[in-house]
Amino acid sequence: MKLLLMIQVYNGGDYWRECWESVLKNQDIFDQIFVSVSKSPKQEEDIALLRNCKLEKLHWVRQDEYLTASEHGKRLGRWMGSFHPEGHYFILCHDDILLRDGLLKLRELDLKENDAVFGPHRFFFQNGSRREITVHEFHRDDDRPLDKETFIFLQDQQQFTYNVSGLVLPSKLLWEYPHPVHLLRYGGFAECSCMIFPCIRQIYQTAVPAVKIRWHAASEGALMKPDDLLHDSLVYHLIATAVAEKPYLRKFQSRSVLYLIRLHPLHGILYFIKLQFTLARLKFYYPGGWRIYGYMIQIIAGKAVNFLKRIFRMR
Repeated sequence: MKLLLMIQVYNGGDYWRECWESVLKNQDIFDQIFVSVSKSPKQEEDIALLRNCKLEKLHWVRQDEYLTASEHGKRLGRWMGSFHPEGHYFILCHDDILLRDGLLKLRELDLKENDAVFGPHRFFFQNGSRREITVHEFHRDDDRPLDKETFIFLQDQQQFTYNVSGLVLPSKLLWEYPHPVHLLRYGGFAECSCMIFPCIRQIYQTAVPAVKIRWHAASEGALMKPDDLLHDSLVYHLIATAVAEKPYLRKFQSRSVLYLIRLHPLHGILYFIKLQFTLARLKFYYPGGWRIYGYMIQIIAGKAVNFLKRIFRMR
């Protein structure tokens, strides 16, 4: 299979230098390497590593303005998509480190164009306060993949570890569809929103992590605001409702949407209405997206009936 590497860099410094060293040690694993460097106080320092690299497979671009992680991801995705790449692409955050054993296991997978890879994740803590941990969400001893419906179900039940590093996606996502990340405000649920796109049928998880993820106080996840999390959570649940084939999964997603709206009535309703128009950019969202209204009515009606029953019992 063809495997590409995608990296976006912002104010990387020493973290980025360490990441880039791991890329050079494993460059033989990847057919092409794409890097975008956003404007930051350390931009010249970050770009110097790329200028000094003579790899023919390396493509890099300099961004001339300050960008949020989400905005930077959109630009990188569009730029990389303009190459109309084939195969799959591996996402790497600039402060994380590639692990060769996991990459070799990844190359052993016979990924088809509708397959993706999610994790596992190995985390290490920059301040050394905790030992390294490896998280497997659903790896099976026989290495069999999950179908997308099972992934949606498990995500609702146990809340997978979220990190975009190590995610492997079909390259056609970059140029055949509006990319899921382009619809998110901050990037929360980016991993799961990618996994449930219609073009993805099976999701693998290897036994050995291919990337070591750095946890530190300035990481993107730690900086996410509650309002951004609400918006991006609604994006995931609305897409999942539209694509899920099993009725009970659609109902689960509808319950999650109602729960978020109940917790944040004003912003929840506002984002819900706005997203009905935003998600229309996705070719597949309608007519499946209309399903949620029926399930929401069904759930609210059921609660109303139960409430009335309790009242009559009390009399």
